[in-house]
Amino acid sequence: MTTYDFISKALDLDPLDQVPDISSYVHEPIPAWNKGFNHFGSKENHPCYGKPLTEKHRNKIAAARQGSKASIETRLKMSEMRKGKPANCSMSGKKHSEETKQKIAAKSKGFSEATRKKQKEYMTGLKLSDEIRTKMSDSHKGKTHSEETRQKISAAAKQRWANR
Repeated sequence: MTTYDFISKALDLDPLDQVPDISSYVHEPIPAWNKGFNHFGSKENHPCYGKPLTEKHRNKIAAARQGSKASIETRLKMSEMRKGKPANCSMSGKKHSEETKQKIAAKSKGFSEATRKKQKEYMTGLKLSDEIRTKMSDSHKGKTHSEETRQKISAAAKQRWANR
């Protein structure tokens, strides 16, 4: 199914109703291998070329395309086309300023009391499966803290006990 078929289905268009007078658009006979909907010679000659679609039309096109999947070949072509190009990210190739970095760090340092309370309520009574507990246990086996880290952990624990 071609893109035009999706669009015409979404917009409830009849291809023959869309061609006002093809004699003014067709400069040469349509070749046998191109018997699709290309009566205008090129896309620039199409009466809708360059005109933005309305929100209603975009929704209809989206609804018509919903559930259709690209073939493996098409997905491979799209993948090859994107390789070597930066991700479509607004921060791509940019760096945060020192001020912004400090703001981000300050925001992520501590949670508010209300947030901590919500997290505690969520985690209370949450039972992890034996499989998850085993995976978590295995991921920590064989790791040791440095002496400096042990001192920090000890100091933090003593501080917590002192504040009780």
